[in-house]
Amino acid sequence: MRKVFGIISLMFTITLLSACSMLPWSSSDANADTNDEEINGKAVRADAGNEAEPVAESEADAEKKSAFTDTPPATTIPDIAEVEPGSLSGENYDEELLYDALDQESFRDKSAREVYNYLLSMIGEGNRYEEYYSFFESFNPNITTEVSNTPGGMQIDGSELVIPNRNVIILLDASKSMDQEVDGATKMQLAKESIDQFLADMPQDVNVMLRVYGSKGSVDKADFRESCSNTEVAYELQPYNRGTFKDALDSFKPTGWTPLARAISDTAEQLETGENVENILYVVSDGLETCGGDPIKAAENAHSDSTKTVINIIGFDIDREAKDQLQSVAEAGGGEFETVNNSDDFLQLWEDERQRLWSAWYDWENENWSNVYDEESEKSGNLLDMKVDVDSIILDEHVRLNDAHFALDTGNRLKGEIDEKVQAMINEREEILDDYFDNLFDSYKNTLDEQGDSLRDAINEKGDEMMEKYN
Repeated sequence: MRKVFGIISLMFTITLLSACSMLPWSSSDANADTNDEEINGKAVRADAGNEAEPVAESEADAEKKSAFTDTPPATTIPDIAEVEPGSLSGENYDEELLYDALDQESFRDKSAREVYNYLLSMIGEGNRYEEYYSFFESFNPNITTEVSNTPGGMQIDGSELVIPNRNVIILLDASKSMDQEVDGATKMQLAKESIDQFLADMPQDVNVMLRVYGSKGSVDKADFRESCSNTEVAYELQPYNRGTFKDALDSFKPTGWTPLARAISDTAEQLETGENVENILYVVSDGLETCGGDPIKAAENAHSDSTKTVINIIGFDIDREAKDQLQSVAEAGGGEFETVNNSDDFLQLWEDERQRLWSAWYDWENENWSNVYDEESEKSGNLLDMKVDVDSIILDEHVRLNDAHFALDTGNRLKGEIDEKVQAMINEREEILDDYFDNLFDSYKNTLDEQGDSLRDAINEKGDEMMEKYN
């Protein structure tokens, strides 16, 4: 019996061992299937008889590893603005989600850079700064409003008012018909008196010229050529001097024909040209061109050539035919046409012109002051709006970074020296952003204020001066 029992026990053991060798978790298969190793810091699986292959890493693990980078932090605005914003930055910020994420991480073994970069990957604003960076880089703080030319032809050069050479030319008809009497005095006497009074009220920086035509020869046919071929300058182009100008007015008498076209052409040939030159011609005449010239064509040429002469016509006691011609001359010369019939009309004409100039200066001052103010206000407003917006973003980011850092610090999850370095990086980032936007904002605002004030002051000063002159 004992022998039989031994044989049965032996057979049972052999059968049991054979069955175990067929199970999937037998020792030989386990070594082949589950012998995981780490090569170069990466998880790999080694199959029996084969080279080790990497084990696939989950997206969540990859994101965690990428957040803990040891790369140097961005220290310039362009670099900061190129970084993708954090997953919980801006309007996506959620304090509970942030703290949950922090609780799931281990920071004790991380460097200061790794901790700082991780926090930025969560709540850094990154390229949300790009809009503000681009705005401040391209902002033009200069006042670009073009101040219109004044009634006296003033122009703007940068922030300074440029006074051009203003030339007022009186072209006086000295033909025989101007010797006729009106209201107890000759037309010539009335014209001379009113012209002298008008010029006496002109600004001191105006240059004046007096040219006369028809003062040579007589109305006889024998003197036609002499009278029609001559115009003369009685007062050279220069600042107005009343005594000298009166002497010039007394130096001629009305005697001959009416070479109006030649007088306009001769005058235009002598006038200055250039961007800062203004030529205004006042023609005082009592009749038609009588020398065969084309005054309309002459006026058109003078107005369109380099002198840009503006030709105003004052018709003195004229008939319908003369009025039609002289009005056409004024239109061709880009000027105005007025008629006077007696001494009162003549005086009123110059008074109206004085009032017109006063009103023109008043309108000029108000319009241009407002235009400069509007541009400065609009630019200052846009600048301030963008500054307030970016300041809010900088502040929100800094507060959130500090809160997250404080949570790690109070939880004793950072080493002492790491804690200090992270705080320094957070503070440095805020300082970089604040300094950039503060410095540009202050510089731009100062430029706007200085240029705006300078231009408005210059406009006010010149406008008030000229209105006082014509008052």
